[in-house]
Amino acid sequence: MVNELEIWCEFQSGNGDAYAKLYNSFVAQLYSYGMKFTNDVTLVEDSIQDLFCTLWASRERLSIPGSVKNYLYKSLRNSLYKKINALPVLVEDDRALDFHFELALDEKLTQNEHFQQIKQQIEEALDKLTPRQREIIYYRFYQDMGFDEIADIMNMQVRATYKLTARALETLRMLLPTTHLFVLLFLLRTR
Repeated sequence: MVNELEIWCEFQSGNGDAYAKLYNSFVAQLYSYGMKFTNDVTLVEDSIQDLFCTLWASRERLSIPGSVKNYLYKSLRNSLYKKINALPVLVEDDRALDFHFELALDEKLTQNEHFQQIKQQIEEALDKLTPRQREIIYYRFYQDMGFDEIADIMNMQVRATYKLTARALETLRMLLPTTHLFVLLFLLRTR
């Protein structure tokens, strides 16, 4: 089985099939990831397209990343920030960059009314976090990334990621009963 770094190296050498494989391997993940920042489908699709066009054009100058997925996430995140910051500010702009994710639930759990209430309380608590706090909770617990990977994607110091995670968890601890917090962390880890 060829791993993502081998595909990356082949892509860098100009292999069109490797480039297509790279695109096909990550486009769905990148789309899902981009939609966590904005609900502007066109903006996300255009940003992914621009990302892959830029990759191809600059492939010979790129270094080999520690993680292709993290490199692509960081690149897409930065692209979205630049594009959204360049937009004219409107009073009711649905293109504002705000990180959101949904809790994935087992079908049996969705039929349980009590569990639905817990899920709703958890989602309300998550909505009270800042976008950056939601983003770091997503990376740390949903994507199971290390603090160094998170720091790279979010353009932060590693120490700052510890602090941001601690603040987010403390806010959730204050907003949720302990059992609900455990349910949240369980759902994020078992998605």
